[in-house]
Amino acid sequence: MEHPFGVVRGHRLELVDALGRVRIAAGETDGASPGFGLELFDARGRSRAWLLIDEGGPRLGLDYNGNTGIEAYVLEGPEAVGEGPRVAVCDRDGVPVLAWPAETQNDDEGQ
Repeated sequence: MEHPFGVVRGHRLELVDALGRVRIAAGETDGASPGFGLELFDARGRSRAWLLIDEGGPRLGLDYNGNTGIEAYVLEGPEAVGEGPRVAVCDRDGVPVLAWPAETQNDDEGQ
């Protein structure tokens, strides 16, 4: 099927502000969490928020002081230990200090 308006393809799309600084990037990410998705950058070029997919599943993260501050993610696939949704809150060094695995209902339990 032919697309009426054509197709734009590339590895990465960057949107810049009036000063030419990258503020939004879509494609392969190289900031706080490597993968493929969308990153938002502050005026200093630091990755502050991201929505991406990587080998372990989807991730949504917020930066704090140059490190991961909060991240919601889903572990899945053959390499995952304890599959399912998770939320992690990290200290100022990006080390998780609180993490919540979401309880999932097993279909075999009839609910």
